[in-house]
Amino acid sequence: MSLKAELHQHSRYSQHTDRFLGLDTSIENIAKTCKQKGISIFSVTDHDTIDGHEEGKYYAKKYGLLFVPGAEVSTRQGHVLALGIRKLIPKHLTLNEAADAVHEQGGVVVAAHPFQIPYGCLWGFVGSRIDAIEGQHAYAIGNSLTNWVNRFARKPVIAGSDAHYLDEIGLVYTLFPDTVKNAAMALSAIRENRIMIGGTNIGILRAAARRLREIQSK
Repeated sequence: MSLKAELHQHSRYSQHTDRFLGLDTSIENIAKTCKQKGISIFSVTDHDTIDGHEEGKYYAKKYGLLFVPGAEVSTRQGHVLALGIRKLIPKHLTLNEAADAVHEQGGVVVAAHPFQIPYGCLWGFVGSRIDAIEGQHAYAIGNSLTNWVNRFARKPVIAGSDAHYLDEIGLVYTLFPDTVKNAAMALSAIRENRIMIGGTNIGILRAAARRLREIQSK
């Protein structure tokens, strides 16, 4: 049996950079939603901050989940998911500088939504020290092209919903072996490509329509 994971989602701690964010995205609500949806492993990857890490650990324990500390880091070549970090990675490093900083902490670096303009980490495929690629994104931003290019790069592939609202959590997910018992084992499974992906995309048009409604309601 596999363990379902949500590795790309945002909490209220992303409010400093993201106007499209549910007001109820507290860390506790995220953990509770993961539990309700059968997600066993979760990371909170807020934009260039790790302010939610302590809450993530606390609520993971409360709800019987496994927490992988992370952040979505802005590099000069696009956004990356820094998984397994304990200290914040500075913004605006080169891609390889950011990757080295994550690796120094024993973490894993994932090229986020590679073909999303302007924030996608397109350069994660070639000549970088990226560990994995986000090949399935809930908004379906370049998924097919990402996976076609990755036939040549041959990086491990994760899925991430990039959830900004609670009901988007777990739309797509990464599956880990049920032998994974802690964050370090989850990171090793990514590096060694002992993962699978699943779920259903909502598509960019549906995601955009929702965000338009959010603007109109404010």
